[in-house]
Amino acid sequence: MQDENSLYRLAAQLHRCVEHFLVYKAIRGKVENIIEVEKREFLVITSDANLEMFYMIFCQIFGSRNNNSLHFEKYIERKKFIEKLQSMFGITEDEFQKYEKDVKDFRNQFVAHADMYEKPVPITENAINAIITLDQIMIELDASIFGTLESYIEVSLDKYDMYIQMILEG
Repeated sequence: MQDENSLYRLAAQLHRCVEHFLVYKAIRGKVENIIEVEKREFLVITSDANLEMFYMIFCQIFGSRNNNSLHFEKYIERKKFIEKLQSMFGITEDEFQKYEKDVKDFRNQFVAHADMYEKPVPITENAINAIITLDQIMIELDASIFGTLESYIEVSLDKYDMYIQMILEG
């Protein structure tokens, strides 16, 4: 296991990942109602960039274990994480392994290398569930620096939605 400062870096990355998710969700919720083509295209590009960053950071935390100082398994035993993930969201080890692979494939093929990606984009709900689970374990370890991310997401989604609306209204 790593030192306390590294654990706080992990908590900060979890928070940063959630921020990109919130911006993506807030913008995506507005895109359908935009008639102006240029404004709509800008919002789609911006939301897509946030989704891509969301998955890039997710892969820092849940992706390759080898040379990644932020991978969660350097701080928390995988077994403990999977048990908590299953108890909180009903996601099994096999389901999570498949999801990890899908996200890494999406990141590697589409985000990092701009290859054609013919599969659906991995659903964000599973990633958010994994982040919330890891955050809960970090709270138990007294290493969360932001309080619970689950409540932060609930409160901030409306706030971000309002910010995007204000920007659109000029």
